[in-house]
Amino acid sequence: MKNLRYQAGDLVFLKAGAFQAGEPNQQCRILSVLPDAYGRAQYRIQFGAENWERRITHEDIDHHLSERRSESDGPDETPVGGSWVNSSSIKIKR
Repeated sequence: MKNLRYQAGDLVFLKAGAFQAGEPNQQCRILSVLPDAYGRAQYRIQFGAENWERRITHEDIDHHLSERRSESDGPDETPVGGSWVNSSSIKIKR
């Protein structure tokens, strides 16, 4: 079976109880794909009504309800908010 991967910009539904709060099957947007941890894909997501981001694993997504952009939809869009690395806050000791 092919491992279904999501991309930045995809809308996904989380499984009931993924965060043990709120409504089951909440829809969120994937902001970026994080490096795999212990062989599991990780994603940075944000719900529409929240100002912060969360980290989920591939197993937290309800794949039957979630939609995935096809490869022909065009290039990835830059997520709103930009990169999670703020280069101006990096300090180097000499």
